[in-house]
Amino acid sequence: MSKFDLARALAGEPVRLRNGKKAFVAHRLPEGVINRVSEEGCVHDFALLGYTVQMMYSDEGSRLGYRFSFEKAWKIDGRELSDGNIGDEDIVAMWNDNIVKVELPRPLETAEVGQMVWYVSGERIDWLIYQANINEALMLEDARFFATSDDACAWVDLARRVREM
Repeated sequence: MSKFDLARALAGEPVRLRNGKKAFVAHRLPEGVINRVSEEGCVHDFALLGYTVQMMYSDEGSRLGYRFSFEKAWKIDGRELSDGNIGDEDIVAMWNDNIVKVELPRPLETAEVGQMVWYVSGERIDWLIYQANINEALMLEDARFFATSDDACAWVDLARRVREM
């Protein structure tokens, strides 16, 4: 996740809010323009105007489309509150659609005595016949056993790719 970049945001790239919503900064007000005055007469220097985008779902869970809120204002540094407190809709980063999702086989939750199980040992994959001794029971509890060599290999491959990033 890259940090908030005002130039990129003003060029149209989406931003991520603290609450996880996607938002767009549509306009930067010129200096000296007062955006909001509270009922008590306090001037708030919200220099950035924009909107949030939120996916809407039906009661059954199907996507209905996006809902836009055209009422967002932020200070020049991306904060939504002028008192210095942390706000739910502070801009915290640039939005990243390139989230990598990996599906991995699940480690075994249970094993039968006499069952062949696979595990990662250092940089290699090894196997044993499960006997339910204290060490093996702890390994099972720590989710270190797999049903097949291929399942254990998938975890090793992911670990290698992460280290290379």
